[in-house]
Amino acid sequence: MKQKIPLLIAGCILLVLTLTGIQAYLVRNTYELTRSQYETEIKTALVRMAGTPVAAGFEDRINDSLKSMAGRYAAGQISKKTFFSAFGQKIASVRTAADRYFTTVIRDSLHLDGVRYQAGFRELIIEYNGKRDTLLSSADRVWFFTGQRTDTAGLLALNHEASRVGDYEKTKLTGQARKQTSLYVQSLIVRNADNAGWQRQVLRRMAGVLLLAAAIIVAAILLFYMVFRAMFRQKRLADIRTDLANNLTHELRTPLSAAGLALKSLQRREAKQDPRLSEELIATLQRQFEKLQGITDSVLDDAMGMAVRPSLKPTVIAAWLKNYARDAGNGRPGFRSEIDGSGYMLRTDTRLLEKAMDNLLDNAFKYGRPGGEVELKGYPERGAYYIRVQDNGPGISKPYQQLVFDRFYRVPEQDQHNVKGLGLGLHAARQAIAAIGGSLSLQSEPGQGCTFTIQLPKHEH
Repeated sequence: MKQKIPLLIAGCILLVLTLTGIQAYLVRNTYELTRSQYETEIKTALVRMAGTPVAAGFEDRINDSLKSMAGRYAAGQISKKTFFSAFGQKIASVRTAADRYFTTVIRDSLHLDGVRYQAGFRELIIEYNGKRDTLLSSADRVWFFTGQRTDTAGLLALNHEASRVGDYEKTKLTGQARKQTSLYVQSLIVRNADNAGWQRQVLRRMAGVLLLAAAIIVAAILLFYMVFRAMFRQKRLADIRTDLANNLTHELRTPLSAAGLALKSLQRREAKQDPRLSEELIATLQRQFEKLQGITDSVLDDAMGMAVRPSLKPTVIAAWLKNYARDAGNGRPGFRSEIDGSGYMLRTDTRLLEKAMDNLLDNAFKYGRPGGEVELKGYPERGAYYIRVQDNGPGISKPYQQLVFDRFYRVPEQDQHNVKGLGLGLHAARQAIAAIGGSLSLQSEPGQGCTFTIQLPKHEH
């Protein structure tokens, strides 16, 4: 199973990446299609607008002014340099009216937000008496007579229209000769749509597609997360069951084996004839019975722990803790205690507190180094009372420091068969402390022992 998990994770990551790539491809195609449709809508609407009689009337008035200015230029009244400035002044009123009209129609009738209409001359060529003079070539910048010049990526070309205005001949008598003159103006008009906000409009139209694509990817990731979470949880439960079975087998084997040997010894003739030997064997049976009863009670207490209701009573915690330390230190040469806070009052359940303390001290002596010390401290600080149990054992690595409070959990890096236990002590201790309104925490570094700290809230008078 452990070998398959990395393969499953790699496969799921590959699947999510593949799904993301497919979604990105589909979104990109949808983006291009939506952009093309949006641009087509703009072109169709503006070309239809430019063909209306009102728009054509604006261009006719501009062409009339162009013919007049071309005549003045041909007659030498204005130079090429001043042609466009004079022409711009002549059509200023028409240009203002056209800009106002197109802006109103685009905003109110076509409902194309952020779109502006442009029209201008790409080429201007004057033919006067057969001579061609280029005022504006395709290499020059467009001279706009409607709209403002812009250099944006959203500029759409609507259409081009070539026209020839003037196209007239005049004949006048000069002396005895007749002189014929002609004037033509050829122009190439370009019409554009300035759509600077096209990206925002396209993304707005694609909002549903983008949200759906993101939701599919997020749903896939969440699904894989939930599957792996459930799988790891089941694996952990299976490991806990296996560890519990192994621990129970180990814990029960010793007292059962000792009890079996004592029973066999009692059946022998020597035991029946020797009262002293019989008493020793019976005492052995009594001890093994007590061990079995302790194991059973430990499991039952944990199973019933959630139903226990604390009985909180005012307690002078320092006095109680000193009495407890005196009893706990009997027969334990490495035990030291330091209790402060005389007269400090707490509302607590000493029965549950004693249960937690028993488990903490039992672990401290079981996992401490031979000949080492176990220290119990009690002191008030910042409106609470703290009880610390410190040992000099092997310590617990950070990844396991929260797991040790779980039911049946034992640190895998330690030899479980050298130290007896079911993995219930710390879980029971935290449950008991939580029941009386306190908290139990752990500070530890590998090789530096463990320090368990109980924080108890102060009793308010």
